Amino acid sequence: MDKLNKKIQAASHSGAKLNLNRRDGRFVVTKVIYDSIARANNSLTKQAQFNEMRTGAYNICSVPVSDISRQPDCLEFTMPFIDGIGGDVITYKGNKSVADSLRVTLNAYLLNVLSMGKEEVVLGDKFSEKLQEIKAKYTGSSLVVPLAIDKAYELAQHNFIFPMGDCHGDLTLSNIKVTQDNKLFLFDFLEGFIETPLQDVVKLKQDFDYGWSFRHEKKNLALKGKMFCESAYPDMISTISRLYKSEVELLELINLLRIAPYIKSTDEITQNWLDNALSKNIHSN
Repeated sequence: MDKLNKKIQAASHSGAKLNLNRRDGRFVVTKVIYDSIARANNSLTKQAQFNEMRTGAYNICSVPVSDISRQPDCLEFTMPFIDGIGGDVITYKGNKSVADSLRVTLNAYLLNVLSMGKEEVVLGDKFSEKLQEIKAKYTGSSLVVPLAIDKAYELAQHNFIFPMGDCHGDLTLSNIKVTQDNKLFLFDFLEGFIETPLQDVVKLKQDFDYGWSFRHEKKNLALKGKMFCESAYPDMISTISRLYKSEVELLELINLLRIAPYIKSTDEITQNWLDNALSKNIHSN
Protein backbone atom coordinates (compact mmCIF):
# COMPACT_ATOMS: atom_id res chain seq x y z
CA MET A 1 0.00 0.00 0.00
CA ASP A 2 2.84 2.41 0.83
CA LYS A 3 4.42 1.87 -2.59
CA LEU A 4 1.08 2.49 -4.31
CA ASN A 5 0.53 5.66 -2.28
CA LYS A 6 3.96 6.97 -3.23
CA LYS A 7 3.26 6.24 -6.90
CA ILE A 8 -0.13 7.95 -6.76
CA GLN A 9 1.28 10.96 -4.93
CA ALA A 10 4.11 11.27 -7.44
CA ALA A 11 1.51 11.50 -10.22
CA SER A 12 -0.05 14.58 -8.61
CA HIS A 13 1.20 17.76 -10.29
CA SER A 14 -1.10 20.16 -8.42
CA GLY A 15 0.42 19.94 -4.94
CA ALA A 16 -2.67 18.12 -3.67
CA LYS A 17 -2.29 15.29 -1.16
CA LEU A 18 -3.50 11.89 -2.41
CA ASN A 19 -4.01 8.82 -0.26
CA LEU A 20 -5.13 5.31 -1.28
CA ASN A 21 -7.28 3.42 1.23
CA ARG A 22 -9.42 0.30 1.35
CA ARG A 23 -13.05 0.88 2.27
CA ASP A 24 -15.88 -1.67 2.25
CA GLY A 25 -13.74 -4.05 0.22
CA ARG A 26 -12.89 -1.46 -2.44
CA PHE A 27 -9.97 0.87 -3.00
CA VAL A 28 -10.69 4.59 -2.82
CA VAL A 29 -8.51 7.66 -3.26
CA THR A 30 -8.84 10.60 -0.89
CA LYS A 31 -7.68 13.93 -2.27
CA VAL A 32 -6.96 17.04 -0.20
CA ILE A 33 -6.36 20.37 -1.94
CA TYR A 34 -4.83 23.30 -0.05
CA ASP A 35 -4.31 25.94 -2.75
CA SER A 36 -6.84 28.02 -4.74
CA ILE A 37 -9.77 26.49 -2.85
CA ALA A 38 -12.51 28.39 -4.70
CA ARG A 39 -11.15 27.37 -8.08
CA ALA A 40 -10.68 23.78 -6.91
CA ASN A 41 -14.29 23.69 -5.73
CA ASN A 42 -15.54 24.90 -9.12
CA SER A 43 -13.36 22.31 -10.83
CA LEU A 44 -14.77 19.58 -8.59
CA THR A 45 -18.30 20.70 -9.45
CA LYS A 46 -17.48 20.29 -13.15
CA GLN A 47 -16.35 16.72 -12.51
CA ALA A 48 -19.40 15.88 -10.39
CA GLN A 49 -21.88 17.30 -12.91
CA PHE A 50 -20.42 15.72 -16.05
CA ASN A 51 -23.03 13.66 -17.89
CA GLU A 52 -22.05 10.27 -19.30
CA MET A 53 -21.60 10.25 -23.08
CA ARG A 54 -22.10 7.21 -25.27
CA THR A 55 -19.90 7.02 -28.35
CA GLY A 56 -19.19 4.48 -31.07
CA ALA A 57 -16.28 3.21 -28.99
CA TYR A 58 -15.78 4.01 -25.28
CA ASN A 59 -18.50 5.45 -23.08
CA ILE A 60 -17.17 8.65 -21.50
CA CYS A 61 -17.72 9.09 -17.75
CA SER A 62 -16.25 11.22 -15.00
CA VAL A 63 -14.80 9.60 -11.91
CA PRO A 64 -17.55 10.02 -9.26
CA VAL A 65 -16.80 12.04 -6.13
CA SER A 66 -18.16 11.58 -2.61
CA ASP A 67 -17.54 12.57 1.03
CA ILE A 68 -16.88 16.18 0.04
CA SER A 69 -15.60 18.33 2.90
CA ARG A 70 -15.24 22.07 2.28
CA GLN A 71 -13.13 23.98 4.79
CA PRO A 72 -11.69 27.53 4.62
CA ASP A 73 -8.16 26.18 4.19
CA CYS A 74 -8.74 22.95 2.24
CA LEU A 75 -11.06 20.89 0.07
CA GLU A 76 -11.24 17.15 0.67
CA PHE A 77 -13.13 14.49 -1.28
CA THR A 78 -13.05 10.79 -2.12
CA MET A 79 -13.07 8.97 -5.46
CA PRO A 80 -13.15 5.24 -6.27
CA PHE A 81 -9.83 3.91 -7.52
CA ILE A 82 -10.37 3.17 -11.21
CA ASP A 83 -8.67 -0.03 -12.33
CA GLY A 84 -7.61 0.80 -15.85
CA ILE A 85 -4.84 2.09 -18.07
CA GLY A 86 -3.85 5.69 -17.50
CA GLY A 87 -3.82 7.80 -20.61
CA ASP A 88 -0.08 8.48 -20.41
CA VAL A 89 0.63 4.73 -20.31
CA ILE A 90 -1.86 3.89 -23.04
CA THR A 91 0.33 5.71 -25.55
CA TYR A 92 2.92 2.93 -25.47
CA LYS A 93 0.86 -0.01 -24.18
CA GLY A 94 -2.14 0.43 -26.44
CA ASN A 95 -2.47 -1.37 -29.78
CA LYS A 96 -4.05 -0.14 -33.03
CA SER A 97 -7.51 -1.19 -31.87
CA VAL A 98 -7.15 0.93 -28.74
CA ALA A 99 -5.83 3.85 -30.81
CA ASP A 100 -8.83 3.62 -33.15
CA SER A 101 -11.25 3.50 -30.21
CA LEU A 102 -9.60 6.47 -28.54
CA ARG A 103 -9.76 8.49 -31.76
CA VAL A 104 -13.47 7.74 -32.24
CA THR A 105 -14.21 8.58 -28.61
CA LEU A 106 -12.35 11.88 -28.55
CA ASN A 107 -13.85 12.89 -31.90
CA ALA A 108 -17.33 12.33 -30.46
CA TYR A 109 -16.45 14.22 -27.29
CA LEU A 110 -15.08 17.27 -29.13
CA LEU A 111 -18.03 17.36 -31.52
CA ASN A 112 -20.45 17.21 -28.59
CA VAL A 113 -18.89 19.99 -26.49
CA LEU A 114 -18.49 22.20 -29.56
CA SER A 115 -22.13 21.74 -30.60
CA MET A 116 -23.26 22.70 -27.09
CA GLY A 117 -21.17 25.89 -27.06
CA LYS A 118 -22.42 29.36 -27.95
CA GLU A 119 -20.30 31.80 -29.93
CA GLU A 120 -19.41 35.03 -28.14
CA VAL A 121 -17.08 37.95 -28.75
CA VAL A 122 -14.04 37.81 -26.44
CA LEU A 123 -11.87 40.90 -26.13
CA GLY A 124 -8.17 40.55 -26.82
CA ASP A 125 -7.55 42.33 -23.51
CA LYS A 126 -8.61 39.17 -21.68
CA PHE A 127 -5.63 37.33 -23.13
CA SER A 128 -3.23 40.25 -22.68
CA GLU A 129 -4.10 40.27 -18.97
CA LYS A 130 -3.39 36.53 -18.75
CA LEU A 131 -0.04 37.06 -20.49
CA GLN A 132 0.84 39.82 -18.02
CA GLU A 133 0.09 37.40 -15.19
CA ILE A 134 2.31 34.70 -16.73
CA LYS A 135 5.13 37.17 -17.38
CA ALA A 136 5.00 38.42 -13.77
CA LYS A 137 5.18 34.89 -12.36
CA TYR A 138 7.94 33.62 -14.64
CA THR A 139 11.45 33.71 -13.15
CA GLY A 140 13.20 31.19 -15.40
CA SER A 141 16.08 31.75 -17.80
CA SER A 142 14.63 30.32 -21.02
CA LEU A 143 15.35 32.37 -24.14
CA VAL A 144 12.29 30.97 -25.90
CA VAL A 145 9.63 31.87 -23.31
CA PRO A 146 10.03 35.69 -23.71
CA LEU A 147 9.85 35.32 -27.49
CA ALA A 148 6.67 33.27 -27.18
CA ILE A 149 5.13 35.84 -24.83
CA ASP A 150 5.86 38.62 -27.33
CA LYS A 151 4.33 36.51 -30.10
CA ALA A 152 1.19 35.92 -28.02
CA TYR A 153 0.89 39.66 -27.29
CA GLU A 154 0.93 40.29 -31.05
CA LEU A 155 -1.80 37.73 -31.62
CA ALA A 156 -3.97 39.25 -28.87
CA GLN A 157 -4.22 42.69 -30.49
CA HIS A 158 -7.79 42.17 -31.72
CA ASN A 159 -11.05 40.60 -30.59
CA PHE A 160 -12.09 36.99 -31.16
CA ILE A 161 -15.16 34.83 -31.68
CA PHE A 162 -15.02 31.91 -29.24
CA PRO A 163 -17.48 29.06 -28.75
CA MET A 164 -18.15 29.42 -25.03
CA GLY A 165 -19.41 26.53 -22.95
CA ASP A 166 -18.57 23.40 -21.00
CA CYS A 167 -15.13 21.85 -21.19
CA HIS A 168 -12.93 19.55 -19.13
CA GLY A 169 -10.29 22.26 -18.87
CA ASP A 170 -7.22 20.02 -18.55
CA LEU A 171 -7.88 17.27 -21.08
CA THR A 172 -4.44 15.73 -21.41
CA LEU A 173 -3.97 11.98 -21.68
CA SER A 174 -2.68 11.99 -18.09
CA ASN A 175 -6.21 12.83 -16.93
CA ILE A 176 -8.06 9.92 -18.51
CA LYS A 177 -8.30 6.21 -17.76
CA VAL A 178 -9.56 3.45 -20.05
CA THR A 179 -11.11 0.35 -18.47
CA GLN A 180 -11.74 -3.19 -19.69
CA ASP A 181 -15.51 -2.60 -19.81
CA ASN A 182 -15.02 0.00 -22.57
CA LYS A 183 -15.31 3.12 -20.46
CA LEU A 184 -13.13 6.19 -20.64
CA PHE A 185 -13.02 7.97 -17.29
CA LEU A 186 -12.18 11.66 -16.99
CA PHE A 187 -10.81 13.22 -13.81
CA ASP A 188 -8.92 16.30 -12.59
CA PHE A 189 -11.30 18.72 -14.29
CA LEU A 190 -10.07 22.31 -14.19
CA GLU A 191 -11.74 25.71 -14.16
CA GLY A 192 -9.82 27.87 -16.62
CA PHE A 193 -9.56 31.61 -17.17
CA ILE A 194 -11.85 31.05 -20.17
CA GLU A 195 -14.47 28.31 -20.37
CA THR A 196 -14.50 27.15 -23.97
CA PRO A 197 -14.39 23.80 -25.80
CA LEU A 198 -11.28 25.15 -27.52
CA GLN A 199 -9.48 24.70 -24.20
CA ASP A 200 -9.95 20.95 -24.58
CA VAL A 201 -8.66 21.16 -28.15
CA VAL A 202 -5.40 22.86 -27.16
CA LYS A 203 -4.92 20.53 -24.19
CA LEU A 204 -5.21 17.51 -26.48
CA LYS A 205 -2.77 19.17 -28.88
CA GLN A 206 -0.39 19.49 -25.92
CA ASP A 207 -0.21 15.69 -25.97
CA PHE A 208 -0.92 14.69 -29.56
CA ASP A 209 1.28 17.38 -31.13
CA TYR A 210 3.95 17.86 -28.47
CA GLY A 211 4.03 14.67 -26.35
CA TRP A 212 3.44 16.22 -22.92
CA SER A 213 2.31 13.10 -21.04
CA PHE A 214 5.30 10.96 -22.05
CA ARG A 215 8.04 13.62 -21.98
CA HIS A 216 9.78 11.85 -19.06
CA GLU A 217 9.83 8.44 -20.76
CA LYS A 218 12.91 6.84 -22.29
CA LYS A 219 13.46 7.44 -26.00
CA ASN A 220 12.06 4.08 -27.12
CA LEU A 221 8.86 4.54 -25.10
CA ALA A 222 8.56 8.17 -26.18
CA LEU A 223 8.80 7.02 -29.80
CA LYS A 224 6.05 4.46 -29.21
CA GLY A 225 3.98 7.22 -27.64
CA LYS A 226 4.48 9.45 -30.66
CA MET A 227 3.48 6.66 -33.05
CA PHE A 228 0.39 5.87 -30.97
CA CYS A 229 -0.66 9.54 -30.98
CA GLU A 230 -0.28 9.69 -34.75
CA SER A 231 -2.59 6.68 -35.08
CA ALA A 232 -5.09 7.94 -32.49
CA TYR A 233 -5.07 11.60 -33.60
CA PRO A 234 -8.66 12.94 -33.44
CA ASP A 235 -9.71 14.45 -36.77
CA MET A 236 -11.83 16.99 -34.91
CA ILE A 237 -8.68 18.70 -33.62
CA SER A 238 -7.75 19.66 -37.18
CA THR A 239 -11.33 20.53 -38.13
CA ILE A 240 -11.91 22.81 -35.13
CA SER A 241 -8.46 24.38 -35.56
CA ARG A 242 -9.46 25.39 -39.09
CA LEU A 243 -12.85 26.74 -38.00
CA TYR A 244 -11.33 28.86 -35.22
CA LYS A 245 -7.84 29.39 -36.59
CA SER A 246 -6.80 32.58 -34.77
CA GLU A 247 -8.57 31.56 -31.56
CA VAL A 248 -6.85 28.16 -31.37
CA GLU A 249 -3.51 29.67 -32.37
CA LEU A 250 -3.54 32.16 -29.49
CA LEU A 251 -5.07 29.83 -26.89
CA GLU A 252 -2.59 27.07 -27.74
CA LEU A 253 0.35 29.42 -27.22
CA ILE A 254 -1.03 30.73 -23.92
CA ASN A 255 -1.74 27.17 -22.79
CA LEU A 256 1.92 26.25 -23.29
CA LEU A 257 3.16 29.46 -21.67
CA ARG A 258 1.06 28.83 -18.56
CA ILE A 259 3.34 25.88 -17.78
CA ALA A 260 6.48 28.04 -17.68
CA PRO A 261 6.17 29.59 -14.18
CA TYR A 262 5.63 26.20 -12.55
CA ILE A 263 8.66 24.34 -13.92
CA LYS A 264 11.15 23.55 -11.17
CA SER A 265 14.71 24.70 -11.80
CA THR A 266 15.88 21.08 -11.49
CA ASP A 267 13.41 19.78 -14.10
CA GLU A 268 15.48 20.17 -17.25
CA ILE A 269 13.35 17.65 -19.12
CA THR A 270 10.19 19.72 -18.83
CA GLN A 271 12.04 22.97 -19.57
CA ASN A 272 13.55 21.49 -22.73
CA TRP A 273 10.17 20.06 -23.68
CA LEU A 274 8.54 23.48 -23.29
CA ASP A 275 11.25 25.27 -25.26
CA ASN A 276 10.86 22.77 -28.10
CA ALA A 277 7.06 22.98 -28.03
CA LEU A 278 7.08 26.79 -28.04
CA SER A 279 9.64 26.92 -30.85
CA LYS A 280 7.58 24.49 -32.92
CA ASN A 281 4.47 26.55 -32.28
CA ILE A 282 6.06 29.90 -33.12
CA HIS A 283 7.61 28.69 -36.36
CA SER A 284 4.56 26.75 -37.57
CA ASN A 285 2.14 29.69 -37.34
